[in-house]
Amino acid sequence: MKNKLLKKITATALSLSLVFGMVSVVPAAHAANGANVAANITWDYFSLLPAQATSGKTPAQIEAMLDEKHNGHTSKEDGSFKYPWCWYHALTHLRSDEFPDGQLPYSNFATQGWVVPGSSASSTQLYAANTGWDAEYDDSTGAMVNDNPWGLRFYTSDIPVEKGRTYTLSFKYTSDIKGKKPVYETDENGFPITDENGDKVVKKDEHGKDMSEDNFQKHIGLSVINPKNSNGLDLKNHSGYLIADAQKGEQTVTATFTVPANYSGTAVAVQLVAGAYLVSYPDENAMTGSLYIKDFKVTAGTQYSVTYKYGKQSYTQYVNPGGKASGHQFAVKGKTFKEYKKGSAKYNLSTPVNSNITLTCVYQNTPKPAKAKVKFKVQKRKVKLTLKKIKNCVGYEIKYANNKKMKKAKTKYTKKKTYTVRGLKSKKKTFFQIRGYNLDSAKKKVFSKKVLKKTVKVK
Repeated sequence: MKNKLLKKITATALSLSLVFGMVSVVPAAHAANGANVAANITWDYFSLLPAQATSGKTPAQIEAMLDEKHNGHTSKEDGSFKYPWCWYHALTHLRSDEFPDGQLPYSNFATQGWVVPGSSASSTQLYAANTGWDAEYDDSTGAMVNDNPWGLRFYTSDIPVEKGRTYTLSFKYTSDIKGKKPVYETDENGFPITDENGDKVVKKDEHGKDMSEDNFQKHIGLSVINPKNSNGLDLKNHSGYLIADAQKGEQTVTATFTVPANYSGTAVAVQLVAGAYLVSYPDENAMTGSLYIKDFKVTAGTQYSVTYKYGKQSYTQYVNPGGKASGHQFAVKGKTFKEYKKGSAKYNLSTPVNSNITLTCVYQNTPKPAKAKVKFKVQKRKVKLTLKKIKNCVGYEIKYANNKKMKKAKTKYTKKKTYTVRGLKSKKKTFFQIRGYNLDSAKKKVFSKKVLKKTVKVK
């Protein structure tokens, strides 16, 4: 184990390995209850080292094989701070007392894997050539402080989802991943013996060599993520990792997740993280083999339709069982929404929805404001209007001109309590016509019938 593998690697360099691009999708129509929305997925991968045979090649030859999609390599990468470092270059250009010339692939790091060609949505083989040794280390002390198994990841293409809906992820898997792990000294109670540093003591054979045994178990991280930003969604009834055990037969994974109502985007991706967990499971590095996945499904959870109708207009939204309808109002000119009805009965949106329902939207004529009430204050070359609040009025229309017939009149709208008309001719009359307005459901103005008329002489 390389205990100082990532010493002094910046957080920025590490974070580059966590971002990957996925194919965008057009928002899908509402999926039927129980539909498998992942029927057409493909699998892809991220590997610290290229998928091609790289053993025995020089770092320069390996560098020529790197690409941005699968290895995080940045174009024109030269190891300097001029360009963002990909993970590979962050390691090969690392300079420390232990690595004065940088780390070497297959000597100091070796994470490598890929999706086996020919894999499909129904039958997939994910191959780990080497689970490597990936961890995070303290910059000042070099001590290992956290797991960082992201150097080998397998992930699906985008899976279309709907905001607010619950889905069930399920698949079957088998494994032939295996490696070697140390055999540790134990006390009379079977607990590992540790040295003065707290490290477990490896058992020696008769020749003084460290003893090891086959390891058939590999912890693999499981997450459902947003492909736009790699943020994870909460998994219910699942720990967030699966144990690939080469000595066990077929196993099944089942987990549920809910897409938040404020979710950014229209898709999720499922990700399997297969690098080494050196802090949590230190004996799982340098393992080789495949994870086989079949019957992969993301099943749409039950939702009920709430259909809103007004005349020939119709709109449908979908609600989880026991959830509440959010409501919908159509834009109807000259009308204001009044209430919802289910059949002949008034419907309250706080009612839990547990079946498909149809709601009729009831509208009434938008009430018009009464005649405007305005106080005029004449000032030098301007008039200040104080607009009194009247029923059903959300704003005022102010027309003014220098002639009684209102030719070439200027029109202003305001929702404020006061409004000042400026730039008027001194010692001349200004003619005003003012009326209040309400807004209908189409956000169109509905004016009062009566118009306030006023003539003022400007100072």
